[in-house]
Amino acid sequence: MNAEKMEVTYQFVNYGEDLRPAKGVLILDVGMKTVPGVIDHH
Repeated sequence: MNAEKMEVTYQFVNYGEDLRPAKGVLILDVGMKTVPGVIDHH
């Protein structure tokens, strides 16, 4: 089996931060926004 590696960096943002979709960016649960790249798991 040939597994690929992926480098992951992360940061926490302040409540109410306005984030926009961007290539190569995944945003997890920033609150009530469903746009490309945002996962709201609630």
